[in-house]
Amino acid sequence: MNGRDRYLMTLAGEKPDVVPRTPILMRFAAEHIGSNYGAFTADHRVLVEANLRCAEEFGMDQLSAISDPYREAEGFGATVLYSPDSGARLARPPLADEVDLSLLAHPDPETSTRMRDRLDAVRQMAAAGGATHSVLGWVEGPAAEAADLRGVEDFFVDLLT
Repeated sequence: MNGRDRYLMTLAGEKPDVVPRTPILMRFAAEHIGSNYGAFTADHRVLVEANLRCAEEFGMDQLSAISDPYREAEGFGATVLYSPDSGARLARPPLADEVDLSLLAHPDPETSTRMRDRLDAVRQMAAAGGATHSVLGWVEGPAAEAADLRGVEDFFVDLLT
């Protein structure tokens, strides 16, 4: 039984041989292949290689395309900065000063740089390991995305007001 089988059995309410091993490794995976977290967040090829190697070497059942919360924020117009030690971060939330949603770009996941990078990671993971492993994509939820676009403190104040 492979990881994909385990995952699908679990979703179907059946009992696999063991509970699927579906960790989100990120920094550990990057450093395990001799890279860094900044490269892992900036380049899908590093993310894919790191996940494939960890799955092979540690018996993971899932390949995870998660790296940071700013894929969609970049698509909406945020500037993303990279650091080898802390990965991706926003230079400034695009709605830090104004709660006017019309100021945001209208992203297309196929052409927005970082959103496309995530799609490329999922596609490569599915091609390389999708027959034997589950593949986890990732999209920010609405509250998390609002906090990214507005700033966490301002987002909470907005909720209260």
